[in-house]
Amino acid sequence: MSDSPYAPPKAVVADVEPRGALVKRPRQVPLAVTCLWIGYGLNFAQSVWLELIVPGPKMAVISLSYQLAIYLAVILLAAWIFHAVGKGRNWARTVVVIFAGIAVAGLLFVIYRISLGMAIILSAIPALVTTCLKVFGAYLLTTGDAQEWYRSMKWWHVPIEPKQPGGR
Repeated sequence: MSDSPYAPPKAVVADVEPRGALVKRPRQVPLAVTCLWIGYGLNFAQSVWLELIVPGPKMAVISLSYQLAIYLAVILLAAWIFHAVGKGRNWARTVVVIFAGIAVAGLLFVIYRISLGMAIILSAIPALVTTCLKVFGAYLLTTGDAQEWYRSMKWWHVPIEPKQPGGR
């Protein structure tokens, strides 16, 4: 080795792992997202059924095109949130947990209306099914491996899986 002051510094050369470990998404996260999509899809179908197909008084008298625009906006918002949940964004998981709590409150309101005789028991079945799906999805996102996965996915957005060489 040279003692020259102009020699390059001596450093250990090695492959460096990216900041944060590459983390594989736990199986319960896609299952939770699937539960959320099914619950949302059932809610959407019920809403369309009640608002557009079933005769009777409607909650709001607005044009069909306006209703469809609102439905489209809500679908896009749900898709964005569910996609973020699947990518490991903690804010999206928090939103899902909050909306699961709101769904529980909505179910309690349906049960209250049934107890007053303002609704039939059959109206509680869709609310019960969709609420159970949403709560189960939120539960999956907040327990076990998913909890650890979200903790490891920090604000610098750790890659979920390594990209294949030559792939995009």
